[in-house]
Amino acid sequence: MKTAGIIAEYNPFHNGHLYHIRQTRALGYSHIVAVMSGNVVQRSEVACFSKWTRASAAVKSGVNLVVELPAVYAVASAEKFASASVSILNGLGLIDGLSFGSESGDLRELSRCAQACIDVNDSPEIAGFLNQGLSFPKAREKAVEQLVGSEVSRLLRAPNNILGIEYLKALQATGSPIEPTTIRRKGPGHDSKETSARYASASLIRETLQQKDIYDLNRFFPEEAFYLFRQDFALKVGGASMYELTRAILYKLRTMTSEEFARLPDVSEGLENRLCAEAKSAISLDDFLKRVKTKRYTMSRLKRIIICALLGIDKDLLETEPPYIRVLAFDAKGKEILKEAKKSATLPIYHSFAKLQKDFPALAEKEALATDLFRYACPKIPVGNSEYQDKRPFAIRTGGRK
Repeated sequence: MKTAGIIAEYNPFHNGHLYHIRQTRALGYSHIVAVMSGNVVQRSEVACFSKWTRASAAVKSGVNLVVELPAVYAVASAEKFASASVSILNGLGLIDGLSFGSESGDLRELSRCAQACIDVNDSPEIAGFLNQGLSFPKAREKAVEQLVGSEVSRLLRAPNNILGIEYLKALQATGSPIEPTTIRRKGPGHDSKETSARYASASLIRETLQQKDIYDLNRFFPEEAFYLFRQDFALKVGGASMYELTRAILYKLRTMTSEEFARLPDVSEGLENRLCAEAKSAISLDDFLKRVKTKRYTMSRLKRIIICALLGIDKDLLETEPPYIRVLAFDAKGKEILKEAKKSATLPIYHSFAKLQKDFPALAEKEALATDLFRYACPKIPVGNSEYQDKRPFAIRTGGRK
């Protein structure tokens, strides 16, 4: 058994993801494990479809086992998102390779950039650029450019390159035996509004979903995945959006004190006072973000602060590493992986949320809150919380809808 790990969000699962899986399989991997964000994602938003539907779509389309990246780490910075995901793959104890997509497709250059990022971390150069009012990503890019040149530093301008670089850093930091490989992205760019015959960016797909339209998107999805997404969309339990939560978000932010803001990740240097003051005046989510954003504070950072406020994620909780592995979906080959993992895993593996809640109550609480948040963001609010009520079969039969 030769097993590849993939770190993904599948938000939603589309043909670009299918291409990545097939290219990974072509490298000789017989089994594939995906670590996937749950009901909140790294863009610091709710996922557009539930984690159960997205995990099922992934398994129907070639992944053998999907395990969850806990909500606390899914909404973190790229560095923490990557390190937590790699920690879970390491914890399985049987992953041979990590396959990730990138705009570059050049593992050597990405590795060179990863090493440069390690070398400039906490350097006087970065501190100097930060003192000029630059955001951390821009300060790091400039520091890397000074060290190894613009050909390498410009890799830090593309989102999939950035995540890939963070995966490489995490593998090195943990002394992981997992061998990385990268596959060049196929189709339009990450946030592109362009489409090709069968490919569209996930952001364009999500934008179209917010216009309450899914039926013209079928060519961008594998057949089985589209069937699942269309079903949820028709039932109005898919197509979730943070904008459905605007009033709740503004209420939460307006009732927070500056001391409560200060306890959130990514809040420092007096930013809590700015957040507290602007929350009192903002009339929409976009208005709040525009009021607070500066050259120093990126939109991504501000969105992370908002979702951490909604979920009650503080700095101390984010300092931890994932202490467990939670199974979302698997097929027959995934069952083989789980059987081997019983012998090799260094982290406990959970199928039951009730058991997980008993052993890790703080993280389980955030998972339940993330699921509630997702449900309130759907066009139709379902009854209850699926962490407690769903009786979904984890084992998925492939090759048909029955």
